[in-house]
Amino acid sequence: MKKLLSVLLCLCLLLTALNTMVFAEDEISSFGISMSGFKGGATEADVKFTLSDDRLEVSQVSWAGTMEEDGTFKNQKTYTVFVSVKIKSGINAKYPEDLSVNDLQYSGINKANKAIMQPTLKVVKLAFEVKASETGEYISKAEEEAAKHKHCYCGGYIEIGDHTSHSDVTYRKWDGKEKIQYNSNGEAHIYLETEVVLDSTLNIGGGKKLYLCLNGNTIAMRYQDKRVINVDVGGELRICDCTRSELARITNGGAEYGAGIHNNGTVKMYGGIITKNKGGYGGGVYNNADFTLYGGDIYDNEALYGGGVWNDNDTKYNFIMYEGMIHMNVASSGAGIYNNDHANLTLKGGTMTKNAARYGGALWNNGGNVVFDGGQILENNAECGGGIWNNGEGLLEIKSGNISKNTATTDPYNDPDGRGGGIWNNDNGIINMTGGEITFNKAAAGGGVWCTNGSDFRMSGGVIAENEAYQAGGGIYVQRSDEASVPGKFTISGKAGIVLNYCYGPGGGAYVKGILNFEGEGEITGNLATSEEYIDIAAEPSAVINRNTSMPTQFMDVAPDSYFLEPVKWAVEKKITNGTSDVTFSPDDTCNTAQILTFLWRAAGSPTVTKVFNYADVKESDYFYMAAQWAKTKEMVEHYALYPNYSCNRMMSVYYIWCAAGKPECKTPLKFTDTTNTKYEKYYEAIAWAVEQGITNGTSDTEFSPGKSCTRGQIVTFLHRAAQKGLI
Repeated sequence: MKKLLSVLLCLCLLLTALNTMVFAEDEISSFGISMSGFKGGATEADVKFTLSDDRLEVSQVSWAGTMEEDGTFKNQKTYTVFVSVKIKSGINAKYPEDLSVNDLQYSGINKANKAIMQPTLKVVKLAFEVKASETGEYISKAEEEAAKHKHCYCGGYIEIGDHTSHSDVTYRKWDGKEKIQYNSNGEAHIYLETEVVLDSTLNIGGGKKLYLCLNGNTIAMRYQDKRVINVDVGGELRICDCTRSELARITNGGAEYGAGIHNNGTVKMYGGIITKNKGGYGGGVYNNADFTLYGGDIYDNEALYGGGVWNDNDTKYNFIMYEGMIHMNVASSGAGIYNNDHANLTLKGGTMTKNAARYGGALWNNGGNVVFDGGQILENNAECGGGIWNNGEGLLEIKSGNISKNTATTDPYNDPDGRGGGIWNNDNGIINMTGGEITFNKAAAGGGVWCTNGSDFRMSGGVIAENEAYQAGGGIYVQRSDEASVPGKFTISGKAGIVLNYCYGPGGGAYVKGILNFEGEGEITGNLATSEEYIDIAAEPSAVINRNTSMPTQFMDVAPDSYFLEPVKWAVEKKITNGTSDVTFSPDDTCNTAQILTFLWRAAGSPTVTKVFNYADVKESDYFYMAAQWAKTKEMVEHYALYPNYSCNRMMSVYYIWCAAGKPECKTPLKFTDTTNTKYEKYYEAIAWAVEQGITNGTSDTEFSPGKSCTRGQIVTFLHRAAQKGLI
């Protein structure tokens, strides 16, 4: 019997221990509470309380104070609100007995008059004295006194780009230690009163917007293997420095991707300095989303690729520079900015200067899209491409601005011994220069520009002037090597000029081994060379120099022998369409539904349609709005969605033209095996009619390829043929 009692006692003790282990309660040692909607004219139901811990819920709210007769709060009237916060049913948690006001975070509540009652196991009862405000966000007098920091989020002095007016916000002190409190809109406004040293990365989460004023102070990372700031997808950071101080810095970060700032959201930088950060990709900034530089400086950072900035490879995202500086950064490639495959980079102003790399002193464009439309690329240095290296099918458009005083050399303190002082246009790189200046650059060869095998430089405006080469090609050097089947190509047209360049060897203006095309009024003249026989142009036997002074169109990508030459000239003359730029028509670009319907509508005389049809995907502000309405009257579109951005295939193209022509009958059967009446009943007669009228034919003797996308060149050709026959 005693033995049985002992066993039962042991079992009881064991069950008690297990129960304690299994049902141990978590302690909720702190939480945040925010109030919104409390203002004059609001009712009790309008006021919302939000808790930071999803294990908690507000169980009861009661108000004490005199309301208006209609039950609304009086503006500037003080009320007391009692709030009970309980742990949700089914949650195994408790409050500690020593929970105090110091363990709570408040937002929208007068902290100077808060009170807290002793918590029970599951409930905390709070009482606050609060005053109704006009805005619904309460700031106590004590808080206003502590937050004497108010200015526009740009710092108060920037008006440029899309920021042309000021909107003041009030900033609150932040010491880098306390948790940043965001309001009910997910926004926080903080400024630094002293230097802040971080032990962990400052993270701006998705849905959060942080306004950070450096206020002449530094925010630094304590550890050299952590980045300073990270912005998550959907997060936003706005940086300014209202003092314009050289001490307002984001510094000392270390990370493989973006040591200073790693951006997956939105960053707008109006002031401050990102400096002395070190990484593998983007020493100062790694941009994987949207980064806009309105002012400030990205200075003295280091990386293997993109010492100042790495702009990553996605066409949805952008790095835009309106003003500010990117200078004295160091990298193997792209010391100022490394613009990666398909990334978009727009330079509207500012200065990129004194950056140093092996390739691309200020900028390496590795297959991305760059628009240089203002500002300066000045006094940078690299072994090849002192200012810019444009590489691997990268597209560089130079519209305005100055690429000046850059040097291609391995030793910036001695004579230049590299290639491409201003620009190195590398393998399959494309440059369209319609304006701007490339001046006072230096290199051993190609003082202004070096064009390697497979590259294509098209100059229809601007000037390449007063550059200097020590060996060959003061203005430009156009390369052809025995190893490459495609030589470099340089085309000069419009009123562009290569003038006043100098070379200590042959070719003061140009040294040509590849292809040099003269089109229009472009000139290479007034240059100087030590070898007087080759002052303007020196050409090796391998060079091909074409002098065509009368281009058939203004478009550089519409060759005289193109099948679409006359259709393009007709379409432009009739204002049916224009080029994709001043010098390009882009005949090989895919044509979408909105474009072909617009072309057809214009070919019909741009008729006005009085009856309005409501499309699900067409707005009145769209350029194709009236064309879409007209298409409905012509029974081209049967549904209530246009799908304007879908590529237009061969079948749909001739169907639209057939409808525009009034759906004429055709009795000639098709010969194509891939386009039967059974499979393409709706479009069969349109295709047969188009073939009968000579608007188009098959892609082979037996195939029409109805689903194949059409290009701009093909569409204007179809339209031109139809118009010539009076069908549209």
